[in-house]
Amino acid sequence: LNEWNPEVWTHEKFSVFCLLLCLLLLGGCAGSSQSRDKMQNKTMRLATGQSGGAYAGLGDVLTPLLNQNMKGAAVKTVETNGSAANIELLRQKRAELALVQGDAAYGAHTGTESYQNRKMSNLQAIGTLFVEPVQIITYDVTGIRKLSDLKGKTVSVGAAGSGMESNAQQVLAAAGITYDDLNIQYLSVADTLRALKEGTVDAAFVTSVLPTPALQELSRQRRLVFVPIAGQAAEELLRKYDFYQELVIPAGTYANQTEACPTVAVECLLVTTDGTSKENAHKLAETLYDHWNELRQQFPYLPERSLENILQNTEIPLTPGAEQFLTETEAKQ
Repeated sequence: LNEWNPEVWTHEKFSVFCLLLCLLLLGGCAGSSQSRDKMQNKTMRLATGQSGGAYAGLGDVLTPLLNQNMKGAAVKTVETNGSAANIELLRQKRAELALVQGDAAYGAHTGTESYQNRKMSNLQAIGTLFVEPVQIITYDVTGIRKLSDLKGKTVSVGAAGSGMESNAQQVLAAAGITYDDLNIQYLSVADTLRALKEGTVDAAFVTSVLPTPALQELSRQRRLVFVPIAGQAAEELLRKYDFYQELVIPAGTYANQTEACPTVAVECLLVTTDGTSKENAHKLAETLYDHWNELRQQFPYLPERSLENILQNTEIPLTPGAEQFLTETEAKQ
């Protein structure tokens, strides 16, 4: 047998040690790389709205645009009952992105209105998408021509707890009307339109894009009347709530609509939480802004592209990534 040589043994042991160390380091690097790739390719769920509605329609065109132009993105839509449901999905981490009415986003972020005990201060905006007027619809035979005429009538205020219902409550309160003064029906948008068509409700609140496609179709079948939100009621809403803005529904927007109708409107926001990385939020804002005109071709309810329309007037603070993109873009202009 060979004699034991301490120098040889030490050298061999050191070589083995170095080899094991290298393998461990390589494995760690590979693991980190896989972890990063996993995060980059993590699916982002976009909560939209009810099938056939504006939010679901926008989600259907926004999602492929994001997937096409955001490297490593995997965004998929989730149809919901609207703003209130979307905020809860974000809160429960069952969605990463959501389309939400500006008034609902403001209430959740500040812990006001229906969110007094459910404040969500980590709710942040990627950008503003479009304006949604509050439309109060009736038909000619009901005799309803002003807000006070709604008393004693059967009125759809939207799904219970929805952003639409919140608008209805606020508008009615500004006019000195309570739910006790009405026969309230909590109906989805689709059920509301069906009820208007069948005459099972006298009037309905619909907060949506202008013109609302389903209302356009209905206006060709029934002679609709739009109830104005004006005067003292409008002044009270604008004074009390920062998220409302004045808007006029032009004459001719719908079939047989011969007069313009003043109302108030809210904005639709693309929102997320502080759980979305600054890098991803920056890319989302960049993609939204850079490809706005492409999106507008498929969803014509969007306003003209401008920093003011998209990034400068959100009802809640921008996420840091979107804020960074805004600052960079402003510096270039």
